[in-house]
Amino acid sequence: MCRQTNAPPLDASVSMEVSDSNQLLDYDVMKSVCRMLQCLRMYESHFEPCLNQDSTRFFAAEGESLLDTLTTSQYLCHVEYRMNQVNQMVNRYLLVESSRYSLIKVVESTLLSPHHTLQLIQEGLPKLLSAHLVVDVCRLYDMVVSLNQSSMLDLLQSEWSNYIRLVCCMVDMVWIPLCIGWD
Repeated sequence: MCRQTNAPPLDASVSMEVSDSNQLLDYDVMKSVCRMLQCLRMYESHFEPCLNQDSTRFFAAEGESLLDTLTTSQYLCHVEYRMNQVNQMVNRYLLVESSRYSLIKVVESTLLSPHHTLQLIQEGLPKLLSAHLVVDVCRLYDMVVSLNQSSMLDLLQSEWSNYIRLVCCMVDMVWIPLCIGWD
């Protein structure tokens, strides 16, 4: 466990929890603490591993609870929101580029874990396509590509093909009787 004291952890999960509950977070103090840790050469060795560990726990729990309660569109928007929020957090007070990369990877690997991505593709893609939610289909595609996992990209392609086949069969079922009646 990273925490040494009873004080709340100074990490992404606290930042997210505080900002989501509309409490004020003093970004100047956070920035000063992060600078101090950098000057003491403790940021990379002590703070960043705890930040990543606590963030992983926070986002994993959040992903599990939201995947079952939100629609695919809402979940994809939430993941995008969290990624933007992490970028803003790094810009505001973390100031270390390695933190941006590692936290984005934490968000992707937890909110878009293979289990979550599999569910989003298999159950969510057909719903998005049926509802003609092109922006959300693009969002899903971009997120799958960002994961850099060929198996998920192959699955997305396969599900897309299956959907096209299904729609074509439905069209054939409608048109063939009409064509026969016209003869």
